[in-house]
Amino acid sequence: MTLSPLNKRRWSNFKSNKRAFYSLILFSIIFCITLFAELSIKGIIKKEEIPLEVFEDNSRLILKTSMLINRKNFDIGNRSFILSNNVKIQVEYSAAK
Repeated sequence: MTLSPLNKRRWSNFKSNKRAFYSLILFSIIFCITLFAELSIKGIIKKEEIPLEVFEDNSRLILKTSMLINRKNFDIGNRSFILSNNVKIQVEYSAAK
């Protein structure tokens, strides 16, 4: 895959910002680890798919993930009438360029 001159310039500008570049490397490593990771809560281990979105917005690198788990699979809340069975976990990380 070849990059256009504009994208080459954008990539070199991105790499020159050390904090953003190292954040990308760090989260790439974390992403690769999570591909093979298991979710462990209260000693109960389950394989869960954790989707990760990476995009750029107004000179910021943004990483987002959202997943839905069933609390009963992890023995949380037992027979609660107040708690929903499904719990949505959302994480957003933003790094300045």
